[in-house]
Amino acid sequence: MQENASHVISLPLFKLNLPESSLFEPQIKQLTEKSFALENRERRIKATKLVERTETACLFIEGLFQASRCHTPDTAVAISRSPKNYKKNSTNKISQHSFRDVVACFNALNDLGWIKFHDGFVDLGDNSYPTVLWAVGELHEIFKPHQNHWQKLTSVFDPVVVRKKNSSGYQEDVETQEGEITERIRSNLTLINDFISNQAICLNCPNWQLKQLAVKVAKTNPLEIGGLRRRKTPLNFSQVILRRIFSQGRLDRGGRFYGGWWESIPKRFRRYITINGQPTVEVDFQEFHPRMLYVLHKQEPPEELYDLGLRFPEFPDYDRNKKPYKQQRDIIKKFMNALINDEQGKHRLSDSNAKFLGISDQELRELVFARHPVFQFAVKTYTGLHLQFSDSEIAEKVMIELIPQGIVALPVHDSFLVRQDFLPQLTAAMLMAFDEVMGAKAKLKPEELPVDGFEYLITKRTDMVKLMEEHQGSFHRSYVLSWRKQNLEVSHPNLSFFTPWIPPL
Repeated sequence: MQENASHVISLPLFKLNLPESSLFEPQIKQLTEKSFALENRERRIKATKLVERTETACLFIEGLFQASRCHTPDTAVAISRSPKNYKKNSTNKISQHSFRDVVACFNALNDLGWIKFHDGFVDLGDNSYPTVLWAVGELHEIFKPHQNHWQKLTSVFDPVVVRKKNSSGYQEDVETQEGEITERIRSNLTLINDFISNQAICLNCPNWQLKQLAVKVAKTNPLEIGGLRRRKTPLNFSQVILRRIFSQGRLDRGGRFYGGWWESIPKRFRRYITINGQPTVEVDFQEFHPRMLYVLHKQEPPEELYDLGLRFPEFPDYDRNKKPYKQQRDIIKKFMNALINDEQGKHRLSDSNAKFLGISDQELRELVFARHPVFQFAVKTYTGLHLQFSDSEIAEKVMIELIPQGIVALPVHDSFLVRQDFLPQLTAAMLMAFDEVMGAKAKLKPEELPVDGFEYLITKRTDMVKLMEEHQGSFHRSYVLSWRKQNLEVSHPNLSFFTPWIPPL
Protein backbone atom coordinates (compact mmCIF):
# COMPACT_ATOMS: atom_id res chain seq x y z
CA MET A 1 0.00 0.00 0.00
CA GLN A 2 1.24 3.44 -0.89
CA GLU A 3 1.69 5.80 2.03
CA ASN A 4 0.00 8.57 0.04
CA ALA A 5 -2.79 6.33 -1.25
CA SER A 6 -5.85 8.31 -2.31
CA HIS A 7 -8.19 5.55 -1.22
CA VAL A 8 -8.26 2.83 1.41
CA ILE A 9 -10.32 -0.33 1.72
CA SER A 10 -10.69 -1.15 5.37
CA LEU A 11 -11.69 -3.99 7.69
CA PRO A 12 -13.36 -2.73 10.90
CA LEU A 13 -11.03 -4.10 13.58
CA PHE A 14 -13.63 -4.47 16.31
CA LYS A 15 -15.98 -6.55 14.16
CA LEU A 16 -13.48 -9.15 12.98
CA ASN A 17 -13.70 -12.86 13.71
CA LEU A 18 -10.58 -14.47 15.19
CA PRO A 19 -8.90 -17.91 15.07
CA GLU A 20 -9.03 -20.21 18.07
CA SER A 21 -5.22 -20.12 18.18
CA SER A 22 -2.94 -17.54 16.58
CA LEU A 23 -0.03 -18.17 14.22
CA PHE A 24 1.69 -15.10 15.65
CA GLU A 25 2.01 -15.63 19.40
CA PRO A 26 5.61 -14.23 19.55
CA GLN A 27 4.51 -11.01 17.84
CA ILE A 28 1.49 -10.68 20.15
CA LYS A 29 3.74 -11.06 23.16
CA GLN A 30 6.26 -8.57 21.79
CA LEU A 31 3.53 -6.02 21.06
CA THR A 32 2.04 -6.43 24.54
CA GLU A 33 5.39 -5.93 26.24
CA LYS A 34 6.23 -2.90 24.07
CA SER A 35 2.86 -1.30 24.86
CA PHE A 36 3.53 -1.51 28.61
CA ALA A 37 7.11 -0.31 28.19
CA LEU A 38 5.97 2.82 26.34
CA GLU A 39 3.65 3.64 29.23
CA ASN A 40 6.68 3.69 31.61
CA ARG A 41 4.82 1.57 34.15
CA GLU A 42 6.67 1.28 37.45
CA ARG A 43 3.97 -0.60 39.34
CA ARG A 44 3.34 -4.31 38.94
CA ILE A 45 0.96 -5.10 36.09
CA LYS A 46 -2.22 -6.77 37.32
CA ALA A 47 -3.11 -10.15 35.86
CA THR A 48 -6.46 -8.88 34.60
CA LYS A 49 -4.83 -5.93 32.83
CA LEU A 50 -2.22 -8.23 31.26
CA VAL A 51 -5.01 -10.44 29.87
CA GLU A 52 -6.95 -7.45 28.52
CA ARG A 53 -3.89 -5.88 26.90
CA THR A 54 -2.84 -9.21 25.37
CA GLU A 55 -6.33 -9.66 23.89
CA THR A 56 -6.16 -6.21 22.32
CA ALA A 57 -2.68 -6.91 20.96
CA CYS A 58 -3.93 -10.19 19.50
CA LEU A 59 -6.82 -8.39 17.82
CA PHE A 60 -4.45 -5.88 16.21
CA ILE A 61 -2.05 -8.54 14.92
CA GLU A 62 -4.82 -10.77 13.58
CA GLY A 63 -6.61 -7.81 12.03
CA LEU A 64 -3.47 -6.63 10.26
CA PHE A 65 -2.88 -10.19 9.05
CA GLN A 66 -6.41 -10.50 7.64
CA ALA A 67 -6.04 -7.16 5.88
CA SER A 68 -2.71 -8.23 4.39
CA ARG A 69 -4.21 -11.40 2.90
CA CYS A 70 -7.32 -9.76 1.42
CA HIS A 71 -7.32 -10.03 -2.36
CA THR A 72 -8.43 -6.43 -2.71
CA PRO A 73 -5.35 -4.17 -3.08
CA ASP A 74 -4.71 -1.52 -0.43
CA THR A 75 -6.75 -3.18 2.30
CA ALA A 76 -6.17 -1.76 5.78
CA VAL A 77 -7.63 -2.04 9.28
CA ALA A 78 -9.94 0.67 10.61
CA ILE A 79 -9.96 1.82 14.24
CA SER A 80 -11.35 4.74 16.19
CA ARG A 81 -8.90 6.86 18.20
CA SER A 82 -11.61 8.90 19.89
CA PRO A 83 -12.42 8.04 23.53
CA LYS A 84 -16.11 8.89 23.03
CA ASN A 85 -16.51 5.74 20.90
CA TYR A 86 -15.49 3.40 23.74
CA LYS A 87 -17.74 2.36 26.60
CA LYS A 88 -17.98 -0.89 28.52
CA ASN A 89 -21.29 -2.80 28.27
CA SER A 90 -22.57 -0.46 25.55
CA THR A 91 -24.59 -1.67 22.57
CA ASN A 92 -23.52 1.03 20.09
CA LYS A 93 -19.95 1.65 21.22
CA ILE A 94 -16.75 -0.41 21.33
CA SER A 95 -17.18 -2.33 24.56
CA GLN A 96 -14.84 -5.36 24.41
CA HIS A 97 -11.61 -3.32 24.42
CA SER A 98 -10.72 -0.21 26.39
CA PHE A 99 -9.61 3.01 24.73
CA ARG A 100 -6.40 2.94 26.79
CA ASP A 101 -5.45 -0.55 25.54
CA VAL A 102 -6.23 0.34 21.92
CA VAL A 103 -4.10 3.51 22.01
CA ALA A 104 -1.28 1.69 23.81
CA CYS A 105 -1.18 -1.08 21.18
CA PHE A 106 -1.45 1.39 18.31
CA ASN A 107 1.49 3.41 19.67
CA ALA A 108 3.52 0.25 20.22
CA LEU A 109 2.88 -0.94 16.65
CA ASN A 110 4.05 2.41 15.35
CA ASP A 111 7.13 2.42 17.60
CA LEU A 112 8.09 -1.09 16.44
CA GLY A 113 7.88 0.08 12.82
CA TRP A 114 5.22 -2.54 12.07
CA ILE A 115 2.58 -0.22 10.61
CA LYS A 116 1.88 2.77 8.41
CA PHE A 117 -1.36 4.67 8.89
CA HIS A 118 -3.66 7.49 7.81
CA ASP A 119 -5.18 9.57 10.60
CA GLY A 120 -8.93 9.72 10.99
CA PHE A 121 -10.71 12.97 10.23
CA VAL A 122 -14.05 14.77 10.30
CA ASP A 123 -15.36 16.10 6.97
CA LEU A 124 -17.28 19.29 6.28
CA GLY A 125 -20.54 17.46 6.88
CA ASP A 126 -19.42 16.60 10.42
CA ASN A 127 -19.03 12.91 9.48
CA SER A 128 -16.25 11.09 11.30
CA TYR A 129 -13.95 8.61 9.57
CA PRO A 130 -11.57 6.24 11.35
CA THR A 131 -7.84 5.89 11.39
CA VAL A 132 -6.65 3.17 9.00
CA LEU A 133 -3.43 1.17 9.37
CA TRP A 134 -1.63 -1.62 7.56
CA ALA A 135 1.35 -3.88 8.19
CA VAL A 136 4.82 -2.96 6.90
CA GLY A 137 8.41 -3.94 7.51
CA GLU A 138 9.17 -6.93 9.72
CA LEU A 139 5.53 -7.70 10.49
CA HIS A 140 4.59 -7.67 6.81
CA GLU A 141 7.41 -10.13 6.06
CA ILE A 142 6.27 -12.42 8.90
CA PHE A 143 2.76 -12.50 7.38
CA LYS A 144 3.90 -13.43 3.85
CA PRO A 145 4.35 -17.24 4.25
CA HIS A 146 0.82 -17.57 5.66
CA GLN A 147 -1.17 -15.74 2.96
CA ASN A 148 -2.91 -18.92 1.71
CA HIS A 149 -3.44 -20.49 5.13
CA TRP A 150 -6.95 -21.72 5.99
CA GLN A 151 -8.11 -21.03 9.55
CA LYS A 152 -11.25 -21.77 11.46
CA LEU A 153 -12.48 -18.47 12.87
CA THR A 154 -14.85 -17.82 15.74
CA SER A 155 -16.79 -14.77 16.87
CA VAL A 156 -17.15 -13.23 20.31
CA PHE A 157 -20.12 -11.15 19.16
CA ASP A 158 -23.78 -11.97 19.59
CA PRO A 159 -24.98 -13.26 16.18
CA VAL A 160 -28.46 -11.89 16.92
CA VAL A 161 -28.48 -8.19 15.99
CA VAL A 162 -31.56 -6.02 16.57
CA ARG A 163 -31.70 -2.53 15.07
CA LYS A 164 -34.04 0.41 15.26
CA LYS A 165 -34.11 3.91 13.81
CA ASN A 166 -33.02 6.60 16.26
CA SER A 167 -34.40 10.13 16.48
CA SER A 168 -32.13 11.18 13.60
CA GLY A 169 -33.48 8.46 11.34
CA TYR A 170 -30.33 6.32 11.43
CA GLN A 171 -30.36 2.61 12.24
CA GLU A 172 -28.62 1.72 15.48
CA ASP A 173 -28.21 -1.49 17.46
CA VAL A 174 -30.49 -1.89 20.45
CA GLU A 175 -30.43 -4.35 23.30
CA THR A 176 -31.74 -7.77 22.30
CA GLN A 177 -34.68 -8.88 24.40
CA GLU A 178 -33.93 -12.26 25.91
CA GLY A 179 -36.41 -15.12 25.89
CA GLU A 180 -37.23 -18.46 24.33
CA ILE A 181 -37.34 -17.09 20.77
CA THR A 182 -34.01 -15.32 21.11
CA GLU A 183 -32.40 -18.42 22.56
CA ARG A 184 -33.70 -20.55 19.68
CA ILE A 185 -32.38 -18.11 17.06
CA ARG A 186 -29.01 -17.78 18.79
CA SER A 187 -28.66 -21.53 19.34
CA ASN A 188 -29.37 -22.30 15.67
CA LEU A 189 -26.95 -19.60 14.53
CA THR A 190 -24.24 -21.07 16.73
CA LEU A 191 -24.87 -24.49 15.20
CA ILE A 192 -24.83 -23.12 11.65
CA ASN A 193 -21.69 -21.03 12.20
CA ASP A 194 -19.76 -23.82 13.84
CA PHE A 195 -20.54 -26.04 10.86
CA ILE A 196 -19.79 -23.49 8.12
CA SER A 197 -16.58 -22.25 9.77
CA ASN A 198 -15.16 -25.79 9.56
CA GLN A 199 -15.24 -25.70 5.76
CA ALA A 200 -12.96 -24.22 3.12
CA ILE A 201 -15.21 -21.92 1.06
CA CYS A 202 -13.34 -20.47 -1.88
CA LEU A 203 -13.44 -19.43 -5.56
CA ASN A 204 -12.04 -21.75 -8.22
CA CYS A 205 -10.48 -19.31 -10.66
CA PRO A 206 -7.02 -18.02 -11.68
CA ASN A 207 -5.28 -15.57 -9.38
CA TRP A 208 -5.54 -12.71 -11.89
CA GLN A 209 -9.30 -13.15 -12.09
CA LEU A 210 -9.54 -13.35 -8.30
CA LYS A 211 -7.80 -10.00 -8.05
CA GLN A 212 -10.07 -8.47 -10.73
CA LEU A 213 -13.13 -9.67 -8.83
CA ALA A 214 -11.78 -8.29 -5.56
CA VAL A 215 -11.33 -4.88 -7.16
CA LYS A 216 -14.83 -5.07 -8.66
CA VAL A 217 -16.39 -5.97 -5.30
CA ALA A 218 -14.61 -3.05 -3.66
CA LYS A 219 -16.10 -0.66 -6.20
CA THR A 220 -19.71 -1.81 -5.81
CA ASN A 221 -20.43 0.52 -2.89
CA PRO A 222 -18.12 3.53 -3.18
CA LEU A 223 -18.57 6.45 -0.82
CA GLU A 224 -16.61 9.58 -1.56
CA ILE A 225 -15.19 11.10 1.59
CA GLY A 226 -14.14 14.68 1.09
CA GLY A 227 -12.45 13.67 -2.16
CA LEU A 228 -9.76 11.84 -0.18
CA ARG A 229 -10.84 8.25 0.39
CA ARG A 230 -13.52 5.71 -0.25
CA ARG A 231 -15.11 3.17 1.99
CA LYS A 232 -15.11 -0.15 0.19
CA THR A 233 -15.85 -3.80 0.80
CA PRO A 234 -12.77 -6.04 0.62
CA LEU A 235 -12.90 -9.66 -0.50
CA ASN A 236 -11.98 -11.53 2.67
CA PHE A 237 -12.35 -15.33 2.64
CA SER A 238 -12.12 -15.30 6.43
CA GLN A 239 -15.62 -13.79 6.63
CA VAL A 240 -17.84 -16.85 6.98
CA ILE A 241 -19.53 -16.24 10.35
CA LEU A 242 -23.23 -15.43 9.86
CA ARG A 243 -25.49 -13.19 11.91
CA ARG A 244 -29.17 -12.34 11.66
CA ILE A 245 -30.09 -8.66 11.56
CA PHE A 246 -33.58 -7.73 12.72
CA SER A 247 -35.37 -4.40 12.26
CA GLN A 248 -37.73 -2.08 14.12
CA GLY A 249 -36.44 -3.36 17.46
CA ARG A 250 -38.39 -6.59 16.92
CA LEU A 251 -37.50 -10.24 16.38
CA ASP A 252 -40.25 -10.71 13.77
CA ARG A 253 -39.11 -8.05 11.29
CA GLY A 254 -36.17 -8.59 8.96
CA GLY A 255 -33.84 -11.22 10.36
CA ARG A 256 -31.96 -12.12 7.21
CA PHE A 257 -28.52 -13.75 7.32
CA TYR A 258 -25.47 -11.55 6.68
CA GLY A 259 -21.71 -11.88 7.07
CA GLY A 260 -20.64 -14.45 4.47
CA TRP A 261 -18.18 -13.15 1.88
CA TRP A 262 -20.09 -14.98 -0.89
CA GLU A 263 -23.01 -12.56 -0.43
CA SER A 264 -20.91 -9.60 -1.58
CA ILE A 265 -19.83 -10.92 -4.98
CA PRO A 266 -21.85 -10.60 -8.23
CA LYS A 267 -24.18 -13.52 -8.92
CA ARG A 268 -22.29 -14.69 -12.02
CA PHE A 269 -19.11 -15.18 -9.95
CA ARG A 270 -20.91 -17.35 -7.41
CA ARG A 271 -20.69 -20.19 -9.94
CA TYR A 272 -16.94 -20.37 -9.14
CA ILE A 273 -17.59 -21.10 -5.46
CA THR A 274 -16.30 -24.39 -4.10
CA ILE A 275 -16.81 -26.07 -0.73
CA ASN A 276 -13.77 -28.07 0.37
CA GLY A 277 -12.51 -28.04 -3.21
CA GLN A 278 -15.75 -29.31 -4.75
CA PRO A 279 -17.95 -27.38 -7.22
CA THR A 280 -21.31 -26.04 -6.08
CA VAL A 281 -24.74 -25.43 -7.56
CA GLU A 282 -27.09 -22.58 -6.67
CA VAL A 283 -30.86 -22.89 -6.44
CA ASP A 284 -33.19 -19.86 -6.16
CA PHE A 285 -36.78 -19.57 -5.09
CA GLN A 286 -38.70 -18.21 -8.07
CA GLU A 287 -40.65 -14.95 -7.69
CA PHE A 288 -40.00 -15.30 -3.96
CA HIS A 289 -41.57 -12.29 -2.23
CA PRO A 290 -44.39 -11.72 -4.74
CA ARG A 291 -45.50 -15.34 -4.32
CA MET A 292 -45.19 -15.04 -0.55
CA LEU A 293 -47.35 -11.90 -0.72
CA TYR A 294 -50.08 -13.88 -2.48
CA VAL A 295 -49.83 -16.66 0.10
CA LEU A 296 -49.99 -14.07 2.90
CA HIS A 297 -53.38 -12.94 1.53
CA LYS A 298 -54.52 -16.53 1.01
CA GLN A 299 -54.61 -16.24 -2.77
CA GLU A 300 -53.17 -18.45 -5.50
CA PRO A 301 -50.38 -16.69 -7.43
CA PRO A 302 -50.47 -16.76 -11.24
CA GLU A 303 -47.98 -18.86 -13.17
CA GLU A 304 -45.85 -15.95 -14.48
CA LEU A 305 -45.98 -13.07 -12.00
CA TYR A 306 -43.71 -10.66 -13.85
CA ASP A 307 -45.57 -10.87 -17.17
CA LEU A 308 -47.83 -7.81 -17.11
CA GLY A 309 -48.99 -8.25 -20.71
CA LEU A 310 -46.63 -5.65 -22.17
CA ARG A 311 -45.57 -6.57 -25.70
CA PHE A 312 -43.19 -4.93 -28.16
CA PRO A 313 -44.91 -4.42 -31.55
CA GLU A 314 -41.89 -5.73 -33.43
CA PHE A 315 -41.59 -8.72 -31.06
CA PRO A 316 -45.16 -9.98 -30.45
CA ASP A 317 -44.14 -13.41 -29.11
CA TYR A 318 -43.24 -13.30 -25.44
CA ASP A 319 -40.16 -15.18 -24.24
CA ARG A 320 -38.95 -14.26 -20.77
CA ASN A 321 -35.42 -15.53 -21.52
CA LYS A 322 -34.79 -13.55 -24.71
CA LYS A 323 -34.33 -9.89 -25.55
CA PRO A 324 -36.13 -7.54 -25.27
CA TYR A 325 -38.52 -9.29 -22.90
CA LYS A 326 -35.71 -10.44 -20.63
CA GLN A 327 -34.74 -6.81 -19.98
CA GLN A 328 -38.40 -5.92 -19.60
CA ARG A 329 -38.91 -8.70 -17.06
CA ASP A 330 -35.84 -7.60 -15.08
CA ILE A 331 -37.19 -4.04 -14.83
CA ILE A 332 -40.66 -5.19 -13.81
CA LYS A 333 -39.21 -7.65 -11.30
CA LYS A 334 -37.16 -4.95 -9.57
CA PHE A 335 -40.09 -2.54 -9.62
CA MET A 336 -42.56 -5.01 -8.11
CA ASN A 337 -40.15 -6.11 -5.39
CA ALA A 338 -39.37 -2.47 -4.63
CA LEU A 339 -43.11 -1.80 -4.16
CA ILE A 340 -43.29 -4.57 -1.56
CA ASN A 341 -40.43 -2.96 0.36
CA ASP A 342 -41.52 0.66 -0.21
CA GLU A 343 -42.29 1.68 3.37
CA GLN A 344 -42.42 5.40 2.58
CA GLY A 345 -44.02 5.22 -0.87
CA LYS A 346 -41.03 6.98 -2.43
CA HIS A 347 -39.92 4.46 -5.05
CA ARG A 348 -40.12 5.64 -8.66
CA LEU A 349 -39.39 4.05 -12.02
CA SER A 350 -36.24 5.55 -13.50
CA ASP A 351 -36.50 7.65 -16.67
CA SER A 352 -34.34 5.20 -18.64
CA ASN A 353 -36.49 2.22 -17.62
CA ALA A 354 -39.68 4.14 -18.34
CA LYS A 355 -38.36 4.91 -21.81
CA PHE A 356 -37.49 1.25 -22.41
CA LEU A 357 -40.93 0.02 -21.30
CA GLY A 358 -42.76 2.85 -23.02
CA ILE A 359 -44.86 3.70 -19.95
CA SER A 360 -44.57 6.05 -16.99
CA ASP A 361 -44.09 5.21 -13.33
CA GLN A 362 -47.78 5.82 -12.61
CA GLU A 363 -48.90 3.72 -15.57
CA LEU A 364 -46.69 0.82 -14.53
CA ARG A 365 -47.90 1.12 -10.94
CA GLU A 366 -51.55 1.00 -12.07
CA LEU A 367 -50.81 -1.98 -14.32
CA VAL A 368 -49.22 -3.88 -11.43
CA PHE A 369 -52.18 -3.13 -9.14
CA ALA A 370 -54.64 -4.19 -11.83
CA ARG A 371 -52.86 -7.48 -12.46
CA HIS A 372 -51.94 -8.09 -8.81
CA PRO A 373 -54.33 -6.30 -6.41
CA VAL A 374 -52.48 -7.74 -3.39
CA PHE A 375 -49.62 -5.32 -4.09
CA GLN A 376 -51.78 -2.38 -3.07
CA PHE A 377 -51.80 -3.76 0.48
CA ALA A 378 -47.98 -3.77 0.62
CA VAL A 379 -47.12 -0.20 -0.43
CA LYS A 380 -46.38 2.19 2.46
CA THR A 381 -46.40 -0.69 4.96
CA TYR A 382 -43.80 -2.92 6.62
CA THR A 383 -44.85 -5.91 4.51
CA GLY A 384 -41.33 -6.20 3.08
CA LEU A 385 -39.78 -6.58 6.55
CA HIS A 386 -42.45 -9.12 7.47
CA LEU A 387 -41.66 -11.18 4.35
CA GLN A 388 -37.92 -10.87 5.04
CA PHE A 389 -38.55 -12.41 8.43
CA SER A 390 -40.45 -15.28 6.81
CA ASP A 391 -37.72 -15.88 4.22
CA SER A 392 -35.05 -15.80 6.95
CA GLU A 393 -37.01 -18.46 8.87
CA ILE A 394 -37.11 -20.53 5.68
CA ALA A 395 -33.34 -20.10 5.26
CA GLU A 396 -32.72 -21.18 8.85
CA LYS A 397 -34.81 -24.32 8.36
CA VAL A 398 -32.99 -25.22 5.13
CA MET A 399 -29.55 -24.99 6.75
CA ILE A 400 -30.59 -26.78 9.94
CA GLU A 401 -32.23 -29.58 7.94
CA LEU A 402 -29.05 -30.24 5.93
CA ILE A 403 -26.46 -30.09 8.74
CA PRO A 404 -27.19 -33.61 10.13
CA GLN A 405 -26.65 -34.91 6.58
CA GLY A 406 -23.21 -33.27 6.54
CA ILE A 407 -24.30 -30.81 3.85
CA VAL A 408 -23.19 -27.17 3.92
CA ALA A 409 -25.76 -24.74 2.49
CA LEU A 410 -24.54 -21.19 1.91
CA PRO A 411 -27.46 -18.71 2.06
CA VAL A 412 -27.88 -15.72 -0.25
CA HIS A 413 -31.33 -14.51 0.93
CA ASP A 414 -33.56 -16.26 -1.65
CA SER A 415 -31.05 -18.86 -2.84
CA PHE A 416 -28.60 -21.45 -1.52
CA LEU A 417 -25.35 -23.00 -2.69
CA VAL A 418 -24.40 -26.62 -1.94
CA ARG A 419 -21.89 -29.06 -3.33
CA GLN A 420 -23.09 -30.19 -6.75
CA ASP A 421 -23.71 -33.77 -5.67
CA PHE A 422 -26.16 -32.63 -2.97
CA LEU A 423 -28.64 -30.90 -5.30
CA PRO A 424 -31.53 -33.33 -4.57
CA GLN A 425 -31.17 -32.86 -0.81
CA LEU A 426 -31.14 -29.07 -1.20
CA THR A 427 -34.27 -28.86 -3.35
CA ALA A 428 -36.12 -31.17 -0.97
CA ALA A 429 -35.09 -29.03 2.03
CA MET A 430 -36.13 -25.80 0.29
CA LEU A 431 -39.58 -27.11 -0.66
CA MET A 432 -40.15 -28.50 2.83
CA ALA A 433 -39.03 -25.30 4.59
CA PHE A 434 -41.27 -23.10 2.43
CA ASP A 435 -44.24 -25.35 3.13
CA GLU A 436 -43.57 -25.34 6.89
CA VAL A 437 -43.27 -21.54 7.10
CA MET A 438 -45.80 -20.43 4.49
CA GLY A 439 -48.15 -23.40 4.30
CA ALA A 440 -47.88 -23.47 0.51
CA LYS A 441 -45.86 -25.01 -2.30
CA ALA A 442 -42.76 -23.12 -3.47
CA LYS A 443 -41.58 -22.69 -7.01
CA LEU A 444 -37.85 -23.17 -7.65
CA LYS A 445 -35.70 -21.94 -10.52
CA PRO A 446 -33.50 -24.40 -12.43
CA GLU A 447 -30.15 -24.75 -10.70
CA GLU A 448 -27.17 -22.60 -11.67
CA LEU A 449 -24.44 -25.05 -12.63
CA PRO A 450 -20.81 -24.51 -11.53
CA VAL A 451 -18.15 -22.93 -13.70
CA ASP A 452 -14.43 -23.76 -13.72
CA GLY A 453 -12.52 -20.50 -13.86
CA PHE A 454 -9.72 -22.17 -15.79
CA GLU A 455 -11.90 -23.27 -18.73
CA TYR A 456 -10.62 -20.46 -20.95
CA LEU A 457 -7.33 -22.41 -21.21
CA ILE A 458 -8.91 -25.72 -22.26
CA THR A 459 -9.79 -24.64 -25.81
CA LYS A 460 -6.41 -25.57 -27.26
CA ARG A 461 -4.04 -28.42 -26.51
CA THR A 462 -1.16 -25.93 -26.46
CA ASP A 463 -2.73 -24.27 -23.40
CA MET A 464 -2.45 -27.39 -21.24
CA VAL A 465 0.93 -26.45 -19.77
CA LYS A 466 -0.29 -22.98 -18.82
CA LEU A 467 -3.49 -24.50 -17.45
CA MET A 468 -1.54 -26.82 -15.19
CA GLU A 469 0.75 -24.00 -14.06
CA GLU A 470 -2.20 -21.74 -13.19
CA HIS A 471 -3.93 -24.57 -11.31
CA GLN A 472 -0.78 -25.40 -9.37
CA GLY A 473 -0.10 -21.79 -8.43
CA SER A 474 -3.68 -20.77 -7.69
CA PHE A 475 -4.83 -19.45 -4.33
CA HIS A 476 -7.76 -21.86 -4.52
CA ARG A 477 -5.53 -24.92 -4.64
CA SER A 478 -3.27 -23.72 -1.81
CA TYR A 479 -6.22 -22.72 0.37
CA VAL A 480 -8.03 -26.04 -0.07
CA LEU A 481 -4.84 -28.04 0.51
CA SER A 482 -4.22 -26.04 3.70
CA TRP A 483 -7.74 -26.97 4.84
CA ARG A 484 -7.10 -30.59 3.95
CA LYS A 485 -3.91 -30.80 6.03
CA GLN A 486 -5.85 -29.57 9.07
CA ASN A 487 -8.84 -31.86 8.47
CA LEU A 488 -7.36 -35.27 7.79
CA GLU A 489 -10.00 -36.95 9.94
CA VAL A 490 -13.28 -35.82 8.41
CA SER A 491 -16.22 -35.91 10.79
CA HIS A 492 -18.76 -37.00 8.17
CA PRO A 493 -18.36 -38.96 4.91
CA ASN A 494 -20.17 -36.26 2.94
CA LEU A 495 -17.34 -33.85 3.78
CA SER A 496 -14.68 -36.05 2.18
CA PHE A 497 -12.03 -34.19 0.21
CA PHE A 498 -11.27 -34.80 -3.44
CA THR A 499 -8.13 -33.41 -5.05
CA PRO A 500 -9.04 -30.67 -7.56
CA TRP A 501 -8.78 -31.93 -11.14
CA ILE A 502 -5.52 -31.05 -12.92
CA PRO A 503 -5.26 -32.00 -16.60
CA PRO A 504 -2.46 -34.31 -17.76
CA LEU A 505 0.28 -33.00 -20.00
